[in-house]
Amino acid sequence: MKKSTLIMLLSLVLAVAIGVGSTMAYLQDTDEDVNVMTLGNVYIDQIEQERIDSEKLPTAEGNLKEFSQYKPLYPAVFDGSSIPWDAASEADQAWKVVENNENVVDKFVTVKNTGASEAYVRTIIAFEGDLEYGPEGAYIHTVSNGSNVKDEITMNYIGVAKIDGRDFTLYEYTYLKPLAPGETTIPSLKQVYMNKKANNDVVAKYGEEYDILVVSQAVQAQGFKDAETALDAAFGDITVENHPWLGVEPNDAPTKLTMVSTAEELYRLLKEGKTEKIYAVKDLDGELIYLADGAIELDAKGATVVLDGSDNIVNNNMAYSYLGLVPPIGESAVIENLNVTGTGFVEIGDYDTYRVNNKNQYKGNYVINNVNVKDLVATYHVNMSGMNVAVAFGHYAKNAEMNDCVMTGTTSLVDGFAPYDVAFANATNTVINRGEYDNIYVANQGHLSINDAKVGKIDSTAITASNLGMLTIGDKTTVETINLFTPGNYKPALTVKSGAAVGTITYDGADASTIVIDDGATVGSIIYNGETYTLEQWRNR
Repeated sequence: MKKSTLIMLLSLVLAVAIGVGSTMAYLQDTDEDVNVMTLGNVYIDQIEQERIDSEKLPTAEGNLKEFSQYKPLYPAVFDGSSIPWDAASEADQAWKVVENNENVVDKFVTVKNTGASEAYVRTIIAFEGDLEYGPEGAYIHTVSNGSNVKDEITMNYIGVAKIDGRDFTLYEYTYLKPLAPGETTIPSLKQVYMNKKANNDVVAKYGEEYDILVVSQAVQAQGFKDAETALDAAFGDITVENHPWLGVEPNDAPTKLTMVSTAEELYRLLKEGKTEKIYAVKDLDGELIYLADGAIELDAKGATVVLDGSDNIVNNNMAYSYLGLVPPIGESAVIENLNVTGTGFVEIGDYDTYRVNNKNQYKGNYVINNVNVKDLVATYHVNMSGMNVAVAFGHYAKNAEMNDCVMTGTTSLVDGFAPYDVAFANATNTVINRGEYDNIYVANQGHLSINDAKVGKIDSTAITASNLGMLTIGDKTTVETINLFTPGNYKPALTVKSGAAVGTITYDGADASTIVIDDGATVGSIIYNGETYTLEQWRNR
């Protein structure tokens, strides 16, 4: 992947030396691999270049070379407020550049079709910064193509997305005509510069680095009516929830995107341990459920599956199980080293075969190691024990262990359904060992024990009347909030073990005698029927 970094060096002396009120920066290119995604036997190269002689136009023969590192970037110095466009470049709008000015950095991004088929192409560029400090703001500016060559390329502002915990402003450049074999596009991005008003305080807002991330996508042109239809069918519509860096570090964005439309194909690719970083799953039939004929043993070796289940809503409140790995009744499953993000739902086992003739037909024992579900937009929406729940991950095992998993950042595709990273259904017995979770839901007959893990919130309807219903917070586990809900006159089933730490427990009901807090446990407060107790007050109430 091509990564460009503007490294801000905070030096007041240097700022004085160059005669402006801000610091110096460097534009550098650190990665070896150009980042491209292809589908349909299509091959492209993403090209990033600069001029050899900045006094000549970029279209001058032999005047372009590969983009180089450590290019100095100073605040631009223009006379007046308008940008001095090079008059000689006006005739070719696609290569129009700012007039010779050493404070404007060349970065010409183009795409070449190196395959044998016509292809539709687009480039997605992420500039670090939000609406104030990104290209939409006042301090970092770009020269790129869009409305000036609207018959060749469109430029769309996508929005501000979180990538690796930082704000990035996303732009999508779509080439409208099929790119023939051997041809190269006009540039999307052409130049980058800093506003002349930027000073040390402004530059310090960017930290030590300013990153520009670039990914180009291509799909076969044959069979599609236009570029947007083809590219969206292959990779999905580019949004702040669906972009090439979703769920991965910026440097780990994929070098190749493999699209699948069947669960069998996905399982085979994961089982074979392919080296592609991301498998983007494009569901064509409503479900991706792999029904195994025996025990499942899957080591995904760190692969990331991006789900595209945005069309799976039925009657605005229900969705299919989007990605399922289902062994036969009584067989075991071991799922390891898998990352999932995007839009959808993940299940190990399957509810429909789990309850046969309205009886619990228990599956075998499941082990789930290092399975990480991050920033998933949940499409599975269901009413569980009187609560509207949107779920990112669930299982249907007789006994399950979840070891070293991280499940965070879940949101709901449908309004009115509370999002949970994981939900534990009735008659499931689960032990969580280590890991991190933002939100957990426990059904009234679900049995959950948590050890040495970090949890934000647990909403539990587990009740003592069930032979399984129980929530146990074990040693070295921290939970910010536990909310207990019980239908009817049932009693809550909660035990906080010695060595566990809980911030707040809330419960509204007639009887709380089954809330057990062992000696050696830490509880910040207990809110019972609206009244707040310390742990000591609770025990002495």
